[in-house]
Amino acid sequence: MVSVIGLFWRVVDVDGPIQELKAGDIPQEGIHLETSDNAVLKLLGKKPYQVIKKYAVWGAFAGMVTYALFALLAGWCECNLFYFKQIIGIGALLGGILAGIFVGGFIGVLIGAGESERDTHLYVQGVRTGGKLLVIDVNEDQAERVMSILKEQNAHGVKALGGCSRNEA
Repeated sequence: MVSVIGLFWRVVDVDGPIQELKAGDIPQEGIHLETSDNAVLKLLGKKPYQVIKKYAVWGAFAGMVTYALFALLAGWCECNLFYFKQIIGIGALLGGILAGIFVGGFIGVLIGAGESERDTHLYVQGVRTGGKLLVIDVNEDQAERVMSILKEQNAHGVKALGGCSRNEA
């Protein structure tokens, strides 16, 4: 099962798509109207820490590689960083790796937090301001047709939430 969602700004805008979906062999029990922001968050299954974790890990990896390359380059050319009278060695390489993990991870957390908020903002704010989120539970083979019906009916943010349905959540 897949849940297809679309946001409508007014209740009267939802009647047309519901009638068209029923006429298109979508059962009534598969059509839901969400009006609570908590219900929308639960439906979307948004756990901000999962999105942030992904970006933090990739940021830490990118920072580690970048800083390690810089430390290796500095050691190879025997540069004196910050006017220390020593050749950059394994300590500087390890320090560069740790600094890269920290800096890259921190930047990843910041980017991930913004990405998590952007993904749910339309739906949550839409419902908070009086919009209605139409949720249709269908089989995967019906999802494209339902999405096109919602788009034709001027729904905003139409998308399929793959692999989950309202009943499973």
